Amino acid sequence: MLVGLSGYLASKLAASKTMEFLAHENLNIFFASIHPGNVDTDVFRKAGATPDMMPMDTPQLAAGFSLWASKPGARFLNGRTLWSNWDVDELKEMQEEITSGTKLTYGLNGWPFSTT
Repeated sequence: MLVGLSGYLASKLAASKTMEFLAHENLNIFFASIHPGNVDTDVFRKAGATPDMMPMDTPQLAAGFSLWASKPGARFLNGRTLWSNWDVDELKEMQEEITSGTKLTYGLNGWPFSTT
């Protein structure tokens, strides 16, 4: 849990869920929420992170992924939340799995952990 970022994280969740609704209401428009990855920003630092703590991504990676996501071949990701450091070929291989359910969306899905 990222202490001190409740407003930021809640607004990101709300924006992603709004994007899902917009995608369902406007079928002729592509909507996706794209996380840029681990980029050294003020918010990244405010969360207590530093670049030496984890693998880092670049703004260029996010830009390239966003460009790919805007192409017709990525249309199956409409209404989904994505991370720009994901492998595009793996996403394409998962197309059926993604489009047949709620993968890459947010929801109240119950307790996901074993109780034993």
